[in-house]
Amino acid sequence: MCRHILNARVSICFPNGRWYECPECYLEVEGNLANLKDWGPIRSFICLACRQVFKKDLRLFDATDKECPHCSTTIVCPSVTHEGILAEDAQKFLEAELSADVAVAPPFQTNQIRPRIRPGDSY
Repeated sequence: MCRHILNARVSICFPNGRWYECPECYLEVEGNLANLKDWGPIRSFICLACRQVFKKDLRLFDATDKECPHCSTTIVCPSVTHEGILAEDAQKFLEAELSADVAVAPPFQTNQIRPRIRPGDSY
């Protein structure tokens, strides 16, 4: 289970033959980043729902490739990370604070706007 992407739906076979859910998991275990030059356009995946292996040619990726060919689980979706959840929570908190501040009536103004007095004007 991936600690970095909370809704990971596939494992990816990296060039060293090991399976990881994301590049951060690869970096944690291997200690270096994967060399993308070693990868071809055809990638092997394991669906985490049905545990079946399948291959995709990423040069010919279309709408039908967004699902597992075995169980039709959607595998292409926006990722959810811990940082994203924290950002959403912070945004909700700030929106609540701002709406509470706007709901409070502004304090009574003591300095009224005075009309301009030009030389030669009379009251």
